[in-house]
Amino acid sequence: MKRYLAALTGTLMITACCLAQSPGIRAVRVTQPPLLDGSLNDPCWQDAAPVTGFVMVEPNPDAPVTQPTKVYVCYDEQNLYLAAYMYEDKPGQMQAACNQRDGAVYYDDCLEVTIDTYNDKNNAYYFAANLQGTRTDGRIIDEGRTIDANWDCQWQARAGRDSLGWVLEMAIPFSELRYNKADSMTWGINFYRVERPHWETSSWSKLKNWSHVSQYGSLTGLAIDPQIKRFELLPFGLAQYQHSTDSLKFNAGLDLKYCITSDLNFNATYLPDFGQIEADPFQFNLSYNQGQELYLAEKRPFFMEGSSILYTPLKLFYTRRMNQIEGGAKIYGKIGRAELLCLDVQTRDTKDNYSLVRLKHPVWGQSVLGITATNMQNDSIYGRAGGLDLNVPIHGPLKLTMQAAKSANTGVSGDDWAGVADLKRETGIDYYDLKFSRIGQEFWVPQGFISFYDIDRWSIHAEGYRKLALSGAFQYIDVGAVINHKQEIGGRPTYLGTGVGTNLVTSSKIRFGANASRNYERYGDEEFFNRQAGAEFETNVNGQTGIANSFYMGWMYGQNFRENILLIAFLPYPKITVIPSIVAVKWGQSKWEWVSNTRISYQITQKLYARAYIQTSTQMATPAESPFQMEKTEELNSNFLLGYEVNPGSMFYLVYNHPRNLITREFDHRFLAKLSYSLRF
Repeated sequence: MKRYLAALTGTLMITACCLAQSPGIRAVRVTQPPLLDGSLNDPCWQDAAPVTGFVMVEPNPDAPVTQPTKVYVCYDEQNLYLAAYMYEDKPGQMQAACNQRDGAVYYDDCLEVTIDTYNDKNNAYYFAANLQGTRTDGRIIDEGRTIDANWDCQWQARAGRDSLGWVLEMAIPFSELRYNKADSMTWGINFYRVERPHWETSSWSKLKNWSHVSQYGSLTGLAIDPQIKRFELLPFGLAQYQHSTDSLKFNAGLDLKYCITSDLNFNATYLPDFGQIEADPFQFNLSYNQGQELYLAEKRPFFMEGSSILYTPLKLFYTRRMNQIEGGAKIYGKIGRAELLCLDVQTRDTKDNYSLVRLKHPVWGQSVLGITATNMQNDSIYGRAGGLDLNVPIHGPLKLTMQAAKSANTGVSGDDWAGVADLKRETGIDYYDLKFSRIGQEFWVPQGFISFYDIDRWSIHAEGYRKLALSGAFQYIDVGAVINHKQEIGGRPTYLGTGVGTNLVTSSKIRFGANASRNYERYGDEEFFNRQAGAEFETNVNGQTGIANSFYMGWMYGQNFRENILLIAFLPYPKITVIPSIVAVKWGQSKWEWVSNTRISYQITQKLYARAYIQTSTQMATPAESPFQMEKTEELNSNFLLGYEVNPGSMFYLVYNHPRNLITREFDHRFLAKLSYSLRF
């Protein structure tokens, strides 16, 4: 699954010859818009001429498709409308498991539309939906160097099926897009289909990766004025009851969004609440003495919008450092060809102020130069960091990323410099990466995320893998290897490691994997010689449902080590997805410890959904009394959420949280109701 997503988000340079072969489609203006119902019965679809001619991306690049696709495009003053009919000779084997907004629809039968509104051959919006009409969207930046999955748009999609295949209809408001005004516009556009029964992906424009904006076809015939959502207020109110304290609290806050220009946005928030956000998953910390901090993904909307600009090798700004927020403001978007993010946040709990300025600008054709400055301070201390980064395409899919950074902190002086140089090649069939990094002894970024074990180190990392196509009962085999070397600056090595791995995938989508690694690790004067081997099994490669199991064993930090990871995804009902996972580990003679995370998602209607998130974990390990004895459950946390979209941008949430300690028998009941309402001007 992971390598499929990597193949989707990889980037290749293209030639002028390929551009000349790009296809074209003309949008038809209509007076009567289509009714989005998952059918092609509307007059606009009957009158429009469809485009065909899709070519295969996988498994046989550039070969004719076995499952044809037809696409129609029309528009009116408010929306761009798209419809597709996707033929399928095995309709009973189509998959539609994802039912959560911005979920992994690429694991299902789905269609994606990508639109380059400025026709700059470098950036684009993407919109994708699966057989259930579940939507995901985002932005492609710098020819796929960055994928901004946090960008959201108020658009609609409906799907339907029949005995010959399925239909997808989309309506994308022009007010959600940014583009130049012209009497007759030309946009870049492409259509990309994932077909699960035959394991076939296809594209309207001939390319090897969906993010190759410069290889897109053209969309002509549009004659519309830019429509900008100038001003939006998002007030919210909530009520929260906690059983343990028998307290009922009320709270209110305000979010503000203002479009300074068609490409530049201003957001502000006051006393925000993120009570509807899903809890962080339970994780094991398997690093030596738990010294490695666990990285937690950002889920809060205020920080996610425009955050793709922050993707750099050295993470100089980590938004999860900010917990209880009193207020914040940011400006993000484009000024000419430059991309900008300015942010300032004040916290309530720690009384810290966090600020950031980040700027990116194209230089030397497809190269991009970035500048970052960050700051964290309170009444007694400050922490600052700044850096320069450069992305340079070398040849085809080969690119070089470099970054240099410096920190400045209260009472700290010395070697506070860091740098990274990363040479990478990534395509659908191979991946190679050579990275050098150096982080000084006093390089400390409290507002960022820098591994404790990387400070005062220089390191070299090299890895690569290659996929080889097979025939008959087997789809492909891939092989890979990795080498790591870390050493104290001016001192002794701290890490030397090598690893190899392979995956064999059958035509029936079953994967068998094997890997092994050896490494030397040193912490102060403590030295360890570790070794590990593993086996993996997956029943539905690139699919949302199925079973994936991994088992690892070896000698780690002076004792035997075992780890087992089990993930199951299934649909008890077409609109309900259940995904339980469990990770169990065993060190030396201790019992098995485990953590479990279970997600249940129910898309009741297009506007109404229910989510459940159940977490369990064990108590601290104690010596095992018998083989295979599992430790007892200690924590059981349950989270239930009901969400309803009142209108575009307005949401009502009901939330119930139930944390429980099964050892001490302590528990709590927490209820929350929240309404946020969008007022647009």
